[in-house]
Amino acid sequence: MPCNTYPLDPDKMAKAYAISPRRHAEKAYQPNQGDAFPTLSTVPTTAGASGQVILLVTTLFNKPTFRTAQAQLVDYDSLVKYGGGTFPSPELAQKIIAEHPDMVVGGTCAAMTPYYALLPCEPHSRVTVRVLTGGMKAKALSREDFDAMGGVL
Repeated sequence: MPCNTYPLDPDKMAKAYAISPRRHAEKAYQPNQGDAFPTLSTVPTTAGASGQVILLVTTLFNKPTFRTAQAQLVDYDSLVKYGGGTFPSPELAQKIIAEHPDMVVGGTCAAMTPYYALLPCEPHSRVTVRVLTGGMKAKALSREDFDAMGGVL
């Protein structure tokens, strides 16, 4: 299933990105700071009863130069399972995801930043974010948390 993305004005992205429930997946990928592989958040987002998760993707500071960025939602519990019971390193996660591409929820999202995607997950499942483009960051929020905290897309 392809990932459907939607552009988001930088001001709206700033407001949406400011929503930070207690526990949610958020990560930046910075190869120029030593990240050898695309990074994943070690903290999961738990989908609510709706099963909808909002993926927000933008530049590190949500400022120009905006460009195309790729990010994924990944099944957190599958990473732990195939990681031998613990959350894997970025290098091991790269191998696990290559061997089990079905753990990527909704496919790889790619669009001009800033953007968001509304991805369907199993209700109450745990997912994490994986940023594939250097100099970008991503955050995953359950639809319920986003709405409860006044989020507007």
